[in-house]
Amino acid sequence: MGGLTLEIERARNTGPKEFPVSLAIHLDTDGAIRWVEPDALDQLGMGADADPAGESFLSWWAEPDVRCVAEALDKVRHDGKATFEARMNPDFMSGRRIWSVQMGALHADGGTTHILAVLVDVTRKVARIAELEEELKHAHASNAQLVRRLETKRERIRILENRNSQSDKLQTMGAFVASVVHDMNNVLSVMKSAQRIVTRKLKGSVETDLFAEVDASIDRGQSLLRQLLDFSRTDDLHAELADPAAMLDRDKGLIQQLIGRSGLQLELPDERWQIFCEPGRFAAVVFNIVSNAHDAIVDSGRPGTVTVAVRNVPRADCPTGVFPRDYVCVSIRDTGKGMVPEVLSRMGEPFFTTKPKGKGTGIGIRSAYDLARRCGGKLDIDSAPDTGTEIRIYLARAELRGEVIGSEGGIADRTLHGDARVLILANPENLGPGLQDLMTGLGYDTALATDILEARELVVDELIYDLLIVDLDHVADVAPSVLDALCEYIPGSKCIRISSFPSTPDVPVHLNKPISEYALSTTMLDHLDRLPGASLTGHSLRQSALVRERLPSPEFQRVFDIWHKKAQHERHLPDGSLVHDLQIQMPGNACLISCDPSPEEDGQHQFRFVWAGSALEARLGYGATGARLTDAHERLIGPIAQLYRRCQRGTALYSSARVLSLSDQHPVNVHRLLLPLAEGGERVTHLFGLVHFHDVSG
Repeated sequence: MGGLTLEIERARNTGPKEFPVSLAIHLDTDGAIRWVEPDALDQLGMGADADPAGESFLSWWAEPDVRCVAEALDKVRHDGKATFEARMNPDFMSGRRIWSVQMGALHADGGTTHILAVLVDVTRKVARIAELEEELKHAHASNAQLVRRLETKRERIRILENRNSQSDKLQTMGAFVASVVHDMNNVLSVMKSAQRIVTRKLKGSVETDLFAEVDASIDRGQSLLRQLLDFSRTDDLHAELADPAAMLDRDKGLIQQLIGRSGLQLELPDERWQIFCEPGRFAAVVFNIVSNAHDAIVDSGRPGTVTVAVRNVPRADCPTGVFPRDYVCVSIRDTGKGMVPEVLSRMGEPFFTTKPKGKGTGIGIRSAYDLARRCGGKLDIDSAPDTGTEIRIYLARAELRGEVIGSEGGIADRTLHGDARVLILANPENLGPGLQDLMTGLGYDTALATDILEARELVVDELIYDLLIVDLDHVADVAPSVLDALCEYIPGSKCIRISSFPSTPDVPVHLNKPISEYALSTTMLDHLDRLPGASLTGHSLRQSALVRERLPSPEFQRVFDIWHKKAQHERHLPDGSLVHDLQIQMPGNACLISCDPSPEEDGQHQFRFVWAGSALEARLGYGATGARLTDAHERLIGPIAQLYRRCQRGTALYSSARVLSLSDQHPVNVHRLLLPLAEGGERVTHLFGLVHFHDVSG
């Protein structure tokens, strides 16, 4: 047996090394078992005392693979070697293990006397290959989906490029209009002078009356030119207190010119409420909507009227879905052809226009939505075929309170404020009390210092303050180094400097007077590392890192690591380009949720499934793609509005719970990981979710 043992060892040594089990079996040339390596009996599930000698080698294999084994035996007899891969017979052996078999002929006296078979257990390898093939299939499906999204993005980029081109043309036209206006003003000034000279020499009343009409026409022309010049300016795109009624009254001549022969009705209130906006942006929005109204009247084929109205809306009458406060409502109503419900439902979508190519950009209504959002309001549209359209823009009322522009409720996410100590160094007779009232209302513990010495005593003797707010105008005689020394008592030297003057290299200014409540509250969140948005602070990254320790499986950890590595490297929330890498880890359990911070009519944020994996949809009981998240969804996903607010801080969230599956109402343990994404780099726009279920037995 020495030679045979040597052949066995040689066969084992040349067999695959990456698999744990390698067994040797000796066969007769007719395929009968002659001898089995002793160690192999236990591993084959036979027991150490088994004696398989004389059994057919074919009987060891599952029925579908017997033919493959028979062909391999024929091949080894003919060629001296053969290989095959097959599954063991479950009735003959314990379990359904898969083996890779290498066979070779042993020769003696010039002929084949025996066949040596070396078996390697490849069950795990085959299972892993199957898993990889399944993952590859999902990856191909995800890739196809990614390609479709890429094509959509390319189309949007193309549209944006066209719009940018149009924007460039409009800017060029604005500059051209400004230069033409100056020249026309010169011409009209010459005409005005000439008309006055002629008038002084006239003696008849008829001629005098005639030139009086010429004089009035020149005045109207100069007035229109001044309005054109104001409209073409680009240096007024900064927010300020503005009176919408006064701006519309000033521009009524241009509006009439824009709508041509259509009638114009201007309805303005006697009491003028102010808003905090960019006058240039406001004018552009109104002119866009008025232009659309004129086109609708022309398309109707009948004479019509455009009504531009401003009305004050007190808190008690404010519309649903907005913060309860006073509003100014600017409405534009026409008697044109109106819109069918299908078109009306798409108003405000990016890239959507009802006008033919080359005549509409689709930015008019969208820019109106943006104006309403910037001014803390909302936009409503009512329309019906052959009746006309009314667009109402609700803008938060604002007023100047000392040196603070206030609009009640105009605060950057109130839920992120409070639970901090704020020291205010400001004039106690002007800005100081206003700031202190605002901070107290937001839940901060505040103290007001009237001078640098009192402020120093407070930071040295009192509890630690989280933030210092300084009115530089009030401490103008204090050296910058003294103020810097005071800031050092604040952890992280977190200080907001307010001034009537711009920054200098020695004295940085964060807010210029007059300051708005919104700008101040946003700056506070920024300094306290609470600002919602895409930029990440060290605190948010550290908080996210703690989440990993609680994740229930390697798959969850891989998904988290991909997101966290990207976020940590860029100090910025990842965008949608990372979704594919996240999804392929557990495609059936993944989902993507879009987050629109503007509330719907019922006052709730808009959260929708962009898509959902097959395992998640199976638990929901239906296809979720495009569906708005409801209370039922939140039983599986979690309280999405609350989770969104927490994700606004740039942190990943993990939670688990026992819930009832929506599809069959059976209890399941659910594990949920939510990762914030920022498409466009301004704020959290999407949540990538991983939701895994374990059925609860009993």
